[in-house]
Amino acid sequence: MQVQARRARIRELVYANPQVTQEELVTQLRHEGFQLTQSTLSRDLSELKIGKRKGIYVFTDEPKSNLKMLGFMSAVAAGEHLIVVRTEIGAAQRVGVLIDEMKVPGVVGTLAGDDTIFLALESAKAQAAVFTALESAS
Repeated sequence: MQVQARRARIRELVYANPQVTQEELVTQLRHEGFQLTQSTLSRDLSELKIGKRKGIYVFTDEPKSNLKMLGFMSAVAAGEHLIVVRTEIGAAQRVGVLIDEMKVPGVVGTLAGDDTIFLALESAKAQAAVFTALESAS
């Protein structure tokens, strides 16, 4: 029973803060009364299919084709070479990583905050194609 409760709490903590470190997770969980070592946490993360990509934790079992499930809300043009994507609070980094993994032609880079992502585009012509790719992935 303790294992299930601990793993449920790990999912909650990682979802709330994908940049958390294993040391911070162990400290938080111990503070909440869970007894574990860092190796136990590593095994739990593996069992939960949580991995680190580009410095943040991602849920590797989440469907990569559906940005809406991960918190994507809307995208709007912000000039010729920029798109601003709005997400649920705390979801921008996960959505940003998935947009990067989509390798959408025309996207030069992404910058994610807490609930906003900036997509830098290589040209004004790329904007329509990027919007189409985002819509089809939602």
